[in-house]
Amino acid sequence: MKLGDEKSERDVILKGLCELIEISGSESLMHLKIGEQRVIALIGRRLSFDLEGKELEVYVRPEEVFIFSPEGKFITKLSEG
Repeated sequence: MKLGDEKSERDVILKGLCELIEISGSESLMHLKIGEQRVIALIGRRLSFDLEGKELEVYVRPEEVFIFSPEGKFITKLSEG
């Protein structure tokens, strides 16, 4: 997932509440609540903790989405389209 000006024309826009930011080296894990679903997004840069509690737009390329069970088991990868 990407934020801000990183959007490309193939990306889909999702809006959600940033519940938590975890920093992991030069990357960040962003915990989002999108509707009733909770999503963890790997962002390829360090994010500010100021984003926590804010509504955000994130951009995702569907063919790069992997779906896991709540227990962490891989379920599927969205097909390329």
